[in-house]
Amino acid sequence: MATQNEAGSTEVTFEKPDPYTDIELLVEGESLYCNKTILSYASPVFAKMFHGEFTEKDQAKIPLPEKKYDDFRSFLLCIHPATLKEVTTENVEKVLPLANKYQVSHLKEKCDVVLEKIITDYSYKIYGYGAQDKLVHYLELARNFDLVKTNQKAVQVIASMSWKNNIKPSLEKAGIDDKVKLEILSRRMEDLESGKLKL
Repeated sequence: MATQNEAGSTEVTFEKPDPYTDIELLVEGESLYCNKTILSYASPVFAKMFHGEFTEKDQAKIPLPEKKYDDFRSFLLCIHPATLKEVTTENVEKVLPLANKYQVSHLKEKCDVVLEKIITDYSYKIYGYGAQDKLVHYLELARNFDLVKTNQKAVQVIASMSWKNNIKPSLEKAGIDDKVKLEILSRRMEDLESGKLKL
């Protein structure tokens, strides 16, 4: 879980056990060494797992199937008090599904802020080939994980794009439902009528 670096301070990596390790998580056949109390404080799901009436309560090793090692390690680095890594454009899509699954609300909120910023940055750039697909992808993330800021920003930016030749095909390819399309079109109409958007 932690190693000594050259300066002698403890660096948390989760790759080896340390004096605080009391649980081993098995992800993709590899071990991540953790502490139940720290995980329980961070996540109500882990709290129930380790302190409720579940079989995992007394297990020293817990397999986490269908998880990816790198993603889970990124998640742990963001919630462990010795590291508290920031959510960034590089790790947000690794961390978000796990923050949602394990109900780490403050981490999910950070993911929402980062994704909103990514979309805002897109809105200041000339839309290149494939940009609309990426924006629709962020809209899907917002819908799947109930991200309010990301959803609002995605709808706003998508509504400003050319409908017939640009964004509509991307929405259809992604299987976005008609209710969401109507929300985007309504926002587009409002922006056109208010003068915020020019044809």
